[in-house]
Amino acid sequence: MKLQTVRVQSYKSIIDSGTVEIESKITTLVGMTEAGKSSFLRMLSGIDKNIVFQENELPNGSNISQKFTNNEITAKDILQLTVTYVIEESDKNILPNEFKNITGITIKRYFDVHFDIEPIGEYQPISFSLQKDIDTINQILQNLSNIFSNNEGRLPTITPHRENFMKAIENLKQTTFTNLKEVDISIQSLNNVINTIPKDAPLQNDFNLQINELNNARKSLGNSIAEDPKNKLYELIPKPLYKDKVFKLEDKISVDEFIANPSKSTTFHCLAVIGGLNPSGVQNIRKRDLAAQNSYFEVVSKNLSDQLNSFWTQENYTFKIGIKGTDLSFTVLDKTTGKETSVLERSEGFKWWTAFFLDLSLSLALGSSGTNILLLDNPATELHDEGKGDVQKFLTKVANTGKLQIIYATHERALIDPWRIERIRLVEKRPEGTQIEKVRTETKGDLLNRIRRSIGSPAKYSLFGAPRTIAFEGISDILFFSAFNEYLEQIDKPFLNKDWYSINAFNGVSKAPEFCSQYKNLGLDFVVVIDSGSATKNMKDELQNGDFEKFFIEIKDIVNKQEADIEDLIEPTLYHEAFVKAYEKFLESLPRFSEIEKMGKSKKCITKYNEWFDSIGKKGAFNKTLVANQMFQILMKTYDGQIDKDAVTKTCDNFTKLINKIQEKFEKNVS
Repeated sequence: MKLQTVRVQSYKSIIDSGTVEIESKITTLVGMTEAGKSSFLRMLSGIDKNIVFQENELPNGSNISQKFTNNEITAKDILQLTVTYVIEESDKNILPNEFKNITGITIKRYFDVHFDIEPIGEYQPISFSLQKDIDTINQILQNLSNIFSNNEGRLPTITPHRENFMKAIENLKQTTFTNLKEVDISIQSLNNVINTIPKDAPLQNDFNLQINELNNARKSLGNSIAEDPKNKLYELIPKPLYKDKVFKLEDKISVDEFIANPSKSTTFHCLAVIGGLNPSGVQNIRKRDLAAQNSYFEVVSKNLSDQLNSFWTQENYTFKIGIKGTDLSFTVLDKTTGKETSVLERSEGFKWWTAFFLDLSLSLALGSSGTNILLLDNPATELHDEGKGDVQKFLTKVANTGKLQIIYATHERALIDPWRIERIRLVEKRPEGTQIEKVRTETKGDLLNRIRRSIGSPAKYSLFGAPRTIAFEGISDILFFSAFNEYLEQIDKPFLNKDWYSINAFNGVSKAPEFCSQYKNLGLDFVVVIDSGSATKNMKDELQNGDFEKFFIEIKDIVNKQEADIEDLIEPTLYHEAFVKAYEKFLESLPRFSEIEKMGKSKKCITKYNEWFDSIGKKGAFNKTLVANQMFQILMKTYDGQIDKDAVTKTCDNFTKLINKIQEKFEKNVS
């Protein structure tokens, strides 16, 4: 199962975040300090029933908190979290029989920690009921009330306790019985009140009998809840794990302690799982000679070093695990001195990265067969930009395994990938509370500048660290180009290295002269890729002499058409596949490819789809960014349809030509 949407309400600065779409692999929350990124992640972790939020975490001065304070509403009425999960094919075999055909699950969490769980799609009627257990509990409570009343005449000393006793009974009656924590607290409160009442032996015996019955009824209630098909469904849902820091590294542990309990030290538990350092192996090798010990630990150390160095580009580290005296030790080779030093003697950034790598690798190794959800709050703040870039690459690599769905909040420019605009969610604190949204297609002006403003990083300080910038007319252009560039990298074809190139959008060819002037004034190395057509011809007149030939690439130079957009680099059948994927949930009837081609083969791709929407009475309804978003799904390994390989090959050829043009333009400008 994968998380699909999240909506947070009535939590800290968030009155209503709106429905936030979550990407299948990585979602990046970008915003200023105090915008509400951490609050969003913390509430999202509340999918786990064991996490409890406090009254002081309700939004200050909000309508909800005022009503709650004034007793106009109760904790049961305050909805704080709504999430939807999508069911994957691999989930079908673990679903309860009643839910084999569902397509998703909606979960709602309320402030009193009760949950509404609703399957999406077709499922068998559920006849489940807790009423028998609830009736039993209510009858016991009535018995307790009768016992108290019947003994007041005989024991006048209990009368002063009547009010507290009846309140405790009423409180248990009003409990949300599906919330066992709340039930247990109410039962304990009732027990506490009973223990304060003066009693003689007969009364004590009567109370004890009823309390025993109440405890038995509580057990029966728990068993019934466990049998609830919806509760079984909830137990299958991956619960997000929130992390705002890494564990504290350790450099040694007693050999005997490790053999007895390898989980005692988080550090050595990670080393055991990732490096293959198992207790039985250590037990056996400690009895062998030094040469055998060295041979064993060399294999473990190399395995660990190889894994970490595959994600850490700054420097190759040689980690050493071995026995020193009575301890297992964890050291790293200092290349300056040639000596081994404790991992604790290294820099704070090095220790952070090592713990981070070990922690995530452990989560990946020990995770269930499905997808685990990891929430990271401002990771890598201790690292410099290159190190943060390595963290971003590491996250991408582990997310691509399909075992982790990662949502992280950051205001670090090096952790924001401008090539993957569809992953970014802007978190902004507004007068009406924190709002979270995708980067809108109608974003005005410089796209990267808006993202930089969200993290407090103005243009003069950063273009995301890359020395060269490629600018496109719009977000959909970025999405298509970055999708094919990433695909070319996966199939070992020439691609643009994201360490060298930033990617940007400036909202329409008419903005090109202004954009070009700004980048020239900043002294930046840039190239602009634009559509071909009448608007481009008009734009050329506003440019200074030589600027067009020096800085601009027209799509017509790739496909040899006078009227062409970036969509015209894509083979029509492949583009139509992405269109169908994008609109299958929005349109009752989708056009066949032949219907689109009837609009005119010589026309631009976008023109044909716009005209088709016009023909069905939906003028102006076509959204090319929706289609562009799907291209990643089709090219990468998350698509379950039949991909036209010839169309992909021809399209890749076009994007390769564009990449070559971009590189040639940069090299010519530099020379």
